[in-house]
Amino acid sequence: MTFLVLGLVSVSRAAEDEPTLLDRKLSDWMAQMQKGKEVKARRQGVIAIEQITAEQIRRGNEKIVPSLIKALVGVLREEKETPVRVAAARAVGRSVARAIAQAREDKTEEPRFDTARDALAAVLRTEKDNTLREAAALALGDIGPDAHAAVGSLAKALKDKHVPTVRAAAASLRRMGREARNAQIDLRELLAEQKGDPEARTDAAVALGQIRGDVEELLPILRAVLADTKADPRIRKAVAETAGKIGKEAAAESATLGKVLMDKDTPEEVRLAVVTTLDQFGSNARDAIPALIKATSDEQLIKAMGESSRFVRCLAMHALAQMGKGLDPQRNQAAAALLKATEDSNIEVSVTALESLGTIAAEGLGTERDAVLKRIDAILAREGRKPIREAAQAAKKRIIPAKKVED
Repeated sequence: MTFLVLGLVSVSRAAEDEPTLLDRKLSDWMAQMQKGKEVKARRQGVIAIEQITAEQIRRGNEKIVPSLIKALVGVLREEKETPVRVAAARAVGRSVARAIAQAREDKTEEPRFDTARDALAAVLRTEKDNTLREAAALALGDIGPDAHAAVGSLAKALKDKHVPTVRAAAASLRRMGREARNAQIDLRELLAEQKGDPEARTDAAVALGQIRGDVEELLPILRAVLADTKADPRIRKAVAETAGKIGKEAAAESATLGKVLMDKDTPEEVRLAVVTTLDQFGSNARDAIPALIKATSDEQLIKAMGESSRFVRCLAMHALAQMGKGLDPQRNQAAAALLKATEDSNIEVSVTALESLGTIAAEGLGTERDAVLKRIDAILAREGRKPIREAAQAAKKRIIPAKKVED
């Protein structure tokens, strides 16, 4: 790699200002990275070159940066000591990511670093050292969607026997967003593996939510994980959120989500994710109506919710409000639950209940219309708090829009 050093020095001198770091020239750091006698020294050289690269990227130096990254790739390929190669792998990933991001910010032609990407993918596929494979996977994640050509290598790494490498691969596929779609089969298999690493399975769930690929194949897995009370809460939360990202196609799992919502032992973060997803489903979440009613007014369940109860209840009421006529044949129970919530001591809950009744309006309330109006009038007659009065007045106007509503 001596020619790289000479080439870089030549470029630097042509610019009459060779880059420096800690009062040492680039050429000195290059020599230390490549020829330092000790592992520690060569690793320090790698770190220094990455910092110089970052500064040159910031300055928009299109001549030196590719050569610096090429030099780091050379170290990754030719170095014998694992710690130096690990540092080089991470430096390559971060440097490539910075260079691409800066080009986009400057609106200049985006540089291509296919050689760097391919080198990292090769390390991930072929190296025996666990920490080196992990570093390569993480570096590809740093590059993100621009490294999508390495998705196959990352998908294969999901079956690695080294758990940190599996985690790194799953996290990197998550960071690639929809560009990771070719890995969805492997991601589904990882998510479905009950004995799989929780962190990796969580990232797999998030990645699948971003891909939104073969929903028919994914739904049974989401259902099984949601229903698994022994699964790590992080995974169940991610799965509930994934269902929400998929949208209407995942609404078939509303009943399963409803069961999780009603279970008093459901962890707080999971319950919040579940009710948020049901709210996102809108009127398509009809199968969860009984659960939403219970979450709105069941005292034992509310107590089990703890500090998150008001958030869960407000989202549940908002979800019910979107049902309209779809509340039948449970319209009476829904109206009763909402009317009970209007009397809650928490203003946010009370206001949301009134707003929900207004959203359902006369058409959705049906025979419950008169009872609701009677309760609203009672609230207006006694209530002095402005937010509640305003919510009650607005609800009444929506329920009987043809009449002038007075206090």
